[in-house]
Amino acid sequence: MKKTHIAMLAVSILLWLIVGLAPVFVIPVFAAMFADFGATLPALTRAGIAVSSIAKSWAIIYLPAFFILLIASSALVADQNRRSHRLALLWSSVLAFFLLLVVLFLPVFQLGAVARELK
Repeated sequence: MKKTHIAMLAVSILLWLIVGLAPVFVIPVFAAMFADFGATLPALTRAGIAVSSIAKSWAIIYLPAFFILLIASSALVADQNRRSHRLALLWSSVLAFFLLLVVLFLPVFQLGAVARELK
């Protein structure tokens, strides 16, 4: 396998790790912070927090299942000698990471805009 293919696979795995662990470890911290603000959150953020609470409640099942799926899909993609499969894994991880950022930072920008209007 070429170095670029290994790099694509490594970046994909890293991004999926971030996205997969965020519901259990990162989003609850943001949820507590947003609760302190007391503002109405966007629907996408409320959905992300709901998914996070479910993932955290079922972490004993969610985390092993996530790691098994990540390892299996990565091994399958690495085993295939097709660039399109690696690109699909890479783009799916980039999109999932972008969605995570939107879920977490959309309220921050929204609350910042409200705070500017109050001045």
